Amino acid sequence: MLVELSQNWNLDDIFTGGKDSDELALEIKSLHHLLSEMTVVSQDLTQLKALILTLQDLGSRLAECEMFVFCLACERRGDTHVQALQVQVAELRAKQNALLIRLEQVLAVLPQSEWDELLNTEELSSIRLYLDERRERVLVRLSGEQELLVNELAADGYHAWASLYRKLQDQLRVPVELDGERQELTAGQIWGMLSHRDRHVRAHVLDALEVKLKAEEELFAAALNHLAGFRLALYSRRGWDSVLEEPLFNNRLSQATLDAMFGVVEQNRKRLTPFLKRKGELLGLEDLIMPDSGAPFSETTSDMPFNRAAVLIVEQFRAFSPQMAEFAETCFRNGWVDAEERPDKGAGGFCVPFFRREQSRVFMNYRGRASDMLVLAHELGHGYHNHVLNGLPYFAQEYPMSLAETASTFAELIVMDSAIEGAESLEIQAALLADKLGRGILLVLGVYGAYQFERAFYEERKNGIVQAARLSELMAESQRHAHDGVYDRYHPYQWILQPHFYMTDNPFYNFPYTFGYLFSMGLYAQAKRVGAGEFAKKYQQLLGDTGRMTAEQLAQTHLGVDLTKVEFWQGAVDLLAADVEQFLHLTN
Repeated sequence: MLVELSQNWNLDDIFTGGKDSDELALEIKSLHHLLSEMTVVSQDLTQLKALILTLQDLGSRLAECEMFVFCLACERRGDTHVQALQVQVAELRAKQNALLIRLEQVLAVLPQSEWDELLNTEELSSIRLYLDERRERVLVRLSGEQELLVNELAADGYHAWASLYRKLQDQLRVPVELDGERQELTAGQIWGMLSHRDRHVRAHVLDALEVKLKAEEELFAAALNHLAGFRLALYSRRGWDSVLEEPLFNNRLSQATLDAMFGVVEQNRKRLTPFLKRKGELLGLEDLIMPDSGAPFSETTSDMPFNRAAVLIVEQFRAFSPQMAEFAETCFRNGWVDAEERPDKGAGGFCVPFFRREQSRVFMNYRGRASDMLVLAHELGHGYHNHVLNGLPYFAQEYPMSLAETASTFAELIVMDSAIEGAESLEIQAALLADKLGRGILLVLGVYGAYQFERAFYEERKNGIVQAARLSELMAESQRHAHDGVYDRYHPYQWILQPHFYMTDNPFYNFPYTFGYLFSMGLYAQAKRVGAGEFAKKYQQLLGDTGRMTAEQLAQTHLGVDLTKVEFWQGAVDLLAADVEQFLHLTN
């Protein structure tokens, strides 16, 4: 990998022509026709099996279109033609959901003997968990016709509020003056500037951001309140007492597991925040603002060109698994990564699968720091997870977000720990450890704050609209508690800038990050004990089952641990706390 690698992805391997692709237009038209013509009425097992397999094939085709359009939307924010394509695929998803709701009604009335006979067929046995969930879902939802009405109304109601949020964020421009030049920063650029190496820049951008968001807060508050109102009304009609029922179901997690995990986080907050205090002291800061947590600790980790990061990632993946290294090389060689930072590009990072083509695409803004190398490794970890699932039936490839974040974080740990162990000096070792801890504490304490905010918001939303000022208060209070009051200034408008709060397909998309991080810490500890070579095969098998088992089943089967007990989570947090102790020792 000595050639200069492209930092722009190639989407033509998916649908040639991008937003103007004739292939994409024909596929959308074909799916629209097929989904409109399909019916779900028969209880005949032969016909039912054929229908399930057809729905599975249509689902995988729709996912290809959906992910492709999503990539286009992030590649060039605010493109009206791409927004029209998003509406079209959303309509197709609604049609598919309607068919799945009707399928659930048929599955629910099948006698157990016929159900077992159906699932014991070769084609359906590997997607048993998916079908069991569909059958059981009927018991905790409204009648079939009512659920169909909800699904139909959600397009211009529930999901429309999420769409409005995305448009508002796409149009968001924050005026700042940097180096004597006035600039207007997009949401994606804001995230980068909030972790700028210069404290003056971080504070200045935070000031400008808060002024801008104060002026826009009512629009964002309306979107969040009405989205939440729809959700709460639906949950109430279904008889659900907890706003976590849907996200726990979607993530294949139990309440007992979530409580055990966050109970350990709550009890161990004070063991983690000394890192933030020490980092602030070493940076010469008399007071701490929340964006300081993401600032580069040292110039020694601020120079990490993309090519060098790619080489290091491949090398460190290879030390764990040759298959993992080969996958990463394929990504770089074939242009599956869009890492270029540019003004019209979206914020954040992600990896999306294209299972029918056995490919993935990685998206991020690479700014040339060691922490960016971690993000790149994180997204490639997602990609390797997708790679392991190639060849399985589509419904067995649909793994929950909680387990998705496991593979990504595991890849981070492989890369960073190798870099720390091979550091040429104690100074570099401390700097790399600071980058690792910055990510880890964000995924544990940062996410804990976001989780606490959403819990508090939904409790208050049950009693009516929560005003914008109160949303900011709740956000700052949650951040203050999660971080044990270590900061002098918090980020009260995170509820606007963070898109996870507005997701309708993945409600409460916060705790999966903490779960994935701590679960991967447990995996990584086991890999260190038994050796990379022996564990790599077990790890691959575990990833292969992520669409076929619940999180608890997966942990029990492949690791022999009970996730509902605090012992596993305490062991994972102990590893993070040990890193904090090592950093304090190195910088004493």
